[in-house]
Amino acid sequence: MAEQEKWQWQEPGTAWKGAGLYHITLTITDRQPLLGTLVIPHHNPTMAKVHRTALGNALVDCLLGIPHYHPEVQVLHFCLMPDHLHAVLYVRHRMEKGIGTLVRGFWQGAKKLGRAHSVASCVDPNDIRENFHEEKNKEKHQEETNLRESQEEKTQGSLQEETARLEELSDGLCKEMGNEAYYRLEPVFAEMPFVRPMGRRSQLPNTIRYIDMNPQRLATKRLMPGLFRVQKDIEIGGRKYDGVGNTTLLMAEHFMPVHVRHELLDEAAHGDSQPLRNYMNGCVLEARRGTMMVSPFIS
Repeated sequence: MAEQEKWQWQEPGTAWKGAGLYHITLTITDRQPLLGTLVIPHHNPTMAKVHRTALGNALVDCLLGIPHYHPEVQVLHFCLMPDHLHAVLYVRHRMEKGIGTLVRGFWQGAKKLGRAHSVASCVDPNDIRENFHEEKNKEKHQEETNLRESQEEKTQGSLQEETARLEELSDGLCKEMGNEAYYRLEPVFAEMPFVRPMGRRSQLPNTIRYIDMNPQRLATKRLMPGLFRVQKDIEIGGRKYDGVGNTTLLMAEHFMPVHVRHELLDEAAHGDSQPLRNYMNGCVLEARRGTMMVSPFIS
């Protein structure tokens, strides 16, 4: 697909240079878990976290280094998952170049790290390059060992060490192999990042909440895979349905519809939020008593 077709968020011939918030997502093309390992302490999804690999640490350092090249940009939040990275960037004032230039630069840096990782992860680097010297072979095997042993999250200093190690390896490869052979190496991040502008003020906390819930969602999916598969012939009230989710919720003894009336919303909009709060608190109390809350909206 042509590059201009990939950037569908931007009209042809325009460049977003003004202040704003942007949600960036960079994904490994084939979704290999090269950036970290999901850990679920006590089989509790709410405690799930990702232990970064060396490549994951280097990618985070690359992200946090964006303000060094673009002082007008602040990295507000990020979450690294085993196969992708979420980040929220805040452009504080007008940029000399558009957000597309910034993201492409980050992407190029990520691909540089990815190529170094591809070689360092090979069992035999000579499969990629025929003219390695014996000393170089030893160095690359040591790189492989160091990369695989680095599984725990590290300090900012360690992040920079991982980045420097991979960048040094990448630069050495480019010199020895030549540009043509070097750029044929697997970049890991073959697809450019997805960029979504955030317009409304409420989008920032909602996006951060969504990002932070990523480890919990993945942990839930791994611990309870059946909840994410289509279940056939679910019988409710004498009728059969197909559905996805926790079907035991449908067998609750008591149900209560959630219906927020326009009057409550209008009153809250004019400063009197107590009636709406009372209704919300009442719903929470009913749920704590075991009542299953039913809403006509898709969450």
